[in-house]
Amino acid sequence: MITSVSLQYAKALFDIAKDSNKVNEYYEYLKVTNEVLKEENTLKTLLHPLIKLDERKEILNNTFKEYFDNTFMSFLNVLIDNNRLLELNDIENSYKYYLNDLTQTTDAIVYTKYQMDENELANIELQLVQKFSKKINLKVVIDENLIGGIVINIDGKIIDGSMLNQLNDLKNELKKGW
Repeated sequence: MITSVSLQYAKALFDIAKDSNKVNEYYEYLKVTNEVLKEENTLKTLLHPLIKLDERKEILNNTFKEYFDNTFMSFLNVLIDNNRLLELNDIENSYKYYLNDLTQTTDAIVYTKYQMDENELANIELQLVQKFSKKINLKVVIDENLIGGIVINIDGKIIDGSMLNQLNDLKNELKKGW
C-alpha cells in the first residue's frame, strides 16, 4: 500500500537515483532487499527490540554492502534510524509509482479463467496502449472463479469484460424492456 510516509522516502531515494542515473538500479536494490528480508527472516532480527540500532545497521551492512552502493546503504541505515524498515514494501511500491511516471509506463493485471496465448495478450496490450497512451506492463492472473471473459485492473480502473458482467448487463436490459 502506498502511504504518505512511503511516498516521501521513495521520492527522496528516487531523486537521488535520478541525479546519479541509477533509477532502475535502485528499484532492483529495493526489490532484492525486500525479498531477502522476507525470505531470511532477517527483518524479524532487525526489528527485535533488544537489538541496538548500531547492531541492526551492522547486520544490514554485512548482508548487503558487497551488493549495493554506499548511497543505497545509507538509505537503508536511515530507514533503521527512523524505524521505517517495516515500510520497505510500501516504499518499493511508491518508488515503482515514480519510476512508472518517469517512463510513462503503467501496470495492468489481466484476470482470466484460462491461460491466454501470445496473440491474445499482444492484442490486449495494444488496445491498452492506445487507450491509456502509456507503455503497459501486463501481468496475467488465472482466476478460477471467473465463468469466462477477462477483467483488467489498470491505474485503479476496472475494465470488466467477464461473462458474469455481460450476463448482468443483459439481465438489466431485459428488465428495462418488460
